[in-house]
Amino acid sequence: MAPLGSDSKDHPTAATHLTGGSHTLSARVSHFLTAEHRHKVWLSVFLLLLMRTQVLMRL
Repeated sequence: MAPLGSDSKDHPTAATHLTGGSHTLSARVSHFLTAEHRHKVWLSVFLLLLMRTQVLMRL
């Protein structure tokens, strides 16, 4: 049995896996996941801005 990562054709790279670059999903599911991911990113940015505003108001 070959060790993991020995053949780049059989195993995705760590960067591709971590960034969601899997091509096994259909286009429809992939589109849904990217929209969901985009929503989570914007929510995180919004919450960070709220926290920063709160900190600045306390100064």
